[in-house]
Amino acid sequence: DDDLYDALLGWGCHDALVRGDVFVMTITGRSVEWRARTVQRSWFRWANSNSTNTNTNANANNERTARFFSEAYDPEFDTVELPEAKSGHAGAKKIQMILVWVLKNEMRPTGANDETTFKHKWFLLTDDDTYVRYPRLLRFLGHYDHRDPVYMGRCQFEIGRWDTALGGPGIILSAEAMRRLTRPFLDDKKPGNYGDMWVGVKTAAEGIRCTDESVFYDRAPAELTDDPSRIEHATSFHMSGREIPALFEDDVGRYADLAL
Repeated sequence: DDDLYDALLGWGCHDALVRGDVFVMTITGRSVEWRARTVQRSWFRWANSNSTNTNTNANANNERTARFFSEAYDPEFDTVELPEAKSGHAGAKKIQMILVWVLKNEMRPTGANDETTFKHKWFLLTDDDTYVRYPRLLRFLGHYDHRDPVYMGRCQFEIGRWDTALGGPGIILSAEAMRRLTRPFLDDKKPGNYGDMWVGVKTAAEGIRCTDESVFYDRAPAELTDDPSRIEHATSFHMSGREIPALFEDDVGRYADLAL
């Protein structure tokens, strides 16, 4: 039971999130169209549904809140094209280009002193071989305040260095974290090789530590059978991608309150 589980963790609901509060950035490539197709036909349906069960910001205009990003445009997925990005791995340049695109396209004017604010409260960066339990993600993030600078995921801690949220299971950034990281994301001319590590470096420089949460997994459910509760309450699984359809089929009934 999710309510009991959250109570045991000591969570109190801070914000009841709905579709449109989270903007999803999923990295894909020309050589793995089948993975993007699998994601599009499964958990992306939760994020991009035009159901009336939405909030009043992004989805009010039927705007998609989950997008694919690739080195080339693909009309099947309406990918955001990153022409300067290398094919394959999610290098720092590719991650930087994605985040810069978000900074330029997912903000709106406030009407006060020419200031802008984000259309969304939270931002999730993940891979096309990751399964995200989107309804569970909304519930999970509702226990945090997007007005705080939050950088979260399955973190690697290195003493004396920076903390890094692994890119596979998903990197979470709050709107406030994105606001503080605007200049660091925009101004870096040589972002380096590894995307998730680059994000960790930038957040550390701004004094934002990685919040390590055990609901993001860099493994498939079949590898977590020693503790079934971890599978039940997981928010994401990073795996081969072939397991996604079966997981989604099982979850559709469990999270029937969020219409497809």
